[in-house]
Amino acid sequence: MRRRNFVKKSMLALGATSVPLFNYIPHMVADKLRVGVIGCNGMGWSNIRSLMKMDDVELVAICDVDTNVVARRSKDYQEMRSNKVATYADYRALLADKSVDAVVIGTPDHWHCAIFCDALEAGKHVYCEKPLANSIEEAYIMRRAAAKHPNLMVQIGQWQRSGPHYQEAIDLVRSGELGNIRLVKTWAYQGWMKPMVKQPDGPVPEESIMRCG
Repeated sequence: MRRRNFVKKSMLALGATSVPLFNYIPHMVADKLRVGVIGCNGMGWSNIRSLMKMDDVELVAICDVDTNVVARRSKDYQEMRSNKVATYADYRALLADKSVDAVVIGTPDHWHCAIFCDALEAGKHVYCEKPLANSIEEAYIMRRAAAKHPNLMVQIGQWQRSGPHYQEAIDLVRSGELGNIRLVKTWAYQGWMKPMVKQPDGPVPEESIMRCG
């Protein structure tokens, strides 16, 4: 069996488990999977810290529009590993980096679709933080992009949705044992989040140096 087919069959067999995608991507070069992170001030960096628990994965590129964040994360990484890391302000420059096998997308939600599609076009495997997209249309665009590149692995950062207790809850609701459910309400306690203060329009901060065009 070819290695690529083995990986695909392994992913199908995993089904609803919470094992991260990076355990199952065939290494592109040598013995390590080389990862780049795009957007690393929050969950993007949390994902990198988790990935660094695996010896066969290393970070080779850091990208963020805020140079202060790039400097801080570069320092943080040197406390974990010793390999040299390239830094970028424009994600497109990172995607052009041939040393990067896979990317972690941890940007604000409205950037997910564009970076996701561009990453696949650049031949990178993708791990994208939740939510997948800001609209159903974006989700369809991203699904088509993934289908266009069947040799690349894609995972969206909602591991907990794959837990067996979630599947059991879904099965229970669909079984009809709870009767005809007409209304469902959900909520989340997020006391750990800092409030966001609305800021007036102003010039782009000097530390945010990315320019789109």
